[in-house]
Formats: sequence, C-alpha cells, structure tokens
Amino acid sequence: MLWLAGCYPAFRTVQPRVDVVVLDSAGRPVQGATFTLATYRYPRAVPATTKLVPYQTDAAGTVSIPRRGDWQMEILLPDGSSWYGWRYCVEKAGYRAIASAETQRFSRPLTVVLEPRQGSSKCKWPREGEAYYDVKIVENE
Repeated sequence: MLWLAGCYPAFRTVQPRVDVVVLDSAGRPVQGATFTLATYRYPRAVPATTKLVPYQTDAAGTVSIPRRGDWQMEILLPDGSSWYGWRYCVEKAGYRAIASAETQRFSRPLTVVLEPRQGSSKCKWPREGEAYYDVKIVENE
C-alpha cells in the first residue's frame, strides 16, 4: 500500500563511523580536546536542524564514534528523500581550533594536528539566519 502512495522505507547513515587522533605539533597525543561532530540533514539543512555532538579525546588523543543508521520513510518527489553530511571542529585551550572546510565522509581515520597558541581559540557554529555550513574560528587574546 505504501508503494501506491509513493512512500518507501530507506536505511540512512545518520552518524558515520569516525576514528580520530588529535596530536600536538610535536606528534604527542592531546588529551581532553573537544571533537564536535556536526550532522546536516539535507535537503533542508539549516542551523535549527543541525545536530552538534561533542566528544572528548582520551589519554591517547583518540575519539572513536560508532556508525549509526536509521530507517526513514521517503517520498518519490524531488525533495522527498533525505541524505546527510558531516563537518567537525576540534578545540582545546592553549591550541588554535581547527574546523573542517567542507563536508566530510570519514572514509578513513582522521588525524588532526593542533598548533599551540596563546589565548583562546574556539569554534563558532552558525545561528539561525546564517549559512548553516559557515563554522568560524574565533580567536581571543
């Protein structure tokens, strides 16, 4: 009966598997860095629907995020299906924050190198009315 209505179930990855190691510029693990994973749901990705989930690195500087999928009902219309994209930001006091410049697929492990910095450096995620993908690095002395 659903097929007659143009609806169908689809299994979508709503959170990718992400394996990250965060190092300092000397190659040492950075414990306690915040790795924030941003999930964008398309075709209607806006700040209000963007999901931000922070994770902390362990003593080895690593974060392992498991893949998560979900069944969703979709409609046979141009904008009747959903797909997902992801970006990230890594920040820790005493280091310059780093944000991904484009949507990531996380098909292989990610190594992030943080550079030491005086003062603070943080990720500023967009608010309503701003471009959903425009994460900025804000630096204060």
